[in-house]
Amino acid sequence: PIKTEMAHQLYVLQVLTFNLLEERMMTKMDPNDQAQRDIIFELRRIAFDAESDPSNAPGSGTEKRKAMYTKDYKMLGFTNHINPAMDFTQTPPGMLALDNMLYLAKVHQDTYIRIVLENSSREDKHECPFGRSAIELTKMLCEILQVGELPNEGRNDYHPMFFTHDRAFEELFGICIQLLNKTWKEMRATAEDFNKVMQVVREQITRALPSKPNSLDQFKSKLRSLSYSEILRLRQSERMSQDDFQSPPIVELREKIQPEILELIKQQRLNRLCEGSSFRKIGNRRRQERFWYCRLALNHKVLHYGDLDDNPQGEVTFESLQEKIPVADIKAIVTGKDCPHMKEKSALKQNKVSREASLSSWLSDTWRVPLVVVFSRCILGIFPSLFLNVLLRILNIHKNRWNLCIHITQTQQPWPVLPIHLFLSFIALKKVPSITLFHL
Repeated sequence: PIKTEMAHQLYVLQVLTFNLLEERMMTKMDPNDQAQRDIIFELRRIAFDAESDPSNAPGSGTEKRKAMYTKDYKMLGFTNHINPAMDFTQTPPGMLALDNMLYLAKVHQDTYIRIVLENSSREDKHECPFGRSAIELTKMLCEILQVGELPNEGRNDYHPMFFTHDRAFEELFGICIQLLNKTWKEMRATAEDFNKVMQVVREQITRALPSKPNSLDQFKSKLRSLSYSEILRLRQSERMSQDDFQSPPIVELREKIQPEILELIKQQRLNRLCEGSSFRKIGNRRRQERFWYCRLALNHKVLHYGDLDDNPQGEVTFESLQEKIPVADIKAIVTGKDCPHMKEKSALKQNKVSREASLSSWLSDTWRVPLVVVFSRCILGIFPSLFLNVLLRILNIHKNRWNLCIHITQTQQPWPVLPIHLFLSFIALKKVPSITLFHL
């Protein structure tokens, strides 16, 4: 794989290479320049096997010659049939469009002749004007490839296929003009549909480029798979997906019921926390010893916990839980190497994983002990966005167990292992304005 720095340098090279086209892109054609007019004559000659300059044809009058090449220029698809040089006075794409047309006519002559003759033999209303299409397509490609713009320091999205040919832009034009002609036929388009066809072609190109094919042939194959019917299917699928979530009725309903749902989930979490739960106590050497039990007070202000000889089968009363921690004393959460219990030296291999997935809740600066949170089931919870970001990071590291440590002042006893649904419910007690609803 290409490293980031190399990818950026290739991207810069790609941009600077295409920027060499800017001068031609911004150059208007001079209708009085004979050398430039000869290029148009050459296009006509290759397409119709005619004389390069109609004025040199023997035995032909002026009016007859004008009628002849006006007809030919119309078949070539120019907008201005009498003086096609005027079609290249708009910048962009300027003379770059004419360069592309000449390259196609000389290097890919069979393709050029086929496109021109195929369209000239159709009914007038269904012919795809080659000249106009080539000019608009060149302009479109310049926009897509951002010809003339400076490289962006933060980007590295180069396209390998552009480094496989010395005339990559002209080759790309040749592929895309065939795509345009194919799409025109698939849409059964008329002259009035020209802009619609160009929009579809733009979408076909922009959908194919992100796949970053390694060669121009692969790019051509990708375009073939993006037929007009496939574009319609993709549009419909995306529209339905967007409508499902972004339609005004859905948005209005979501905004209306979200506060009620948030409050309901919060109450469910608090009720579960008030019921309490048992968990195994972790000893100093990470050995699971006795059981602990934790419950939130009914006023939601204190967490009661204490030792148990066995895993209880029913409810444990507040009176049997000797220790307690005020919820208001919790100040912050720390993660990873910042957890004090993670700084302990140990030869156990699992400590390396635990350090990366550790989470700590600070009550004071005087004492701290480890906790392990057990994710036993999928949950739906509400808690401040700060804790959401921390826990999502932990979820991505390990799916079964995580270390937590909590700092307390009221007792010198290790704080217990908590089931995750209790911890999240406990976190929900903190009064933070930013509340997030999430699924794990």
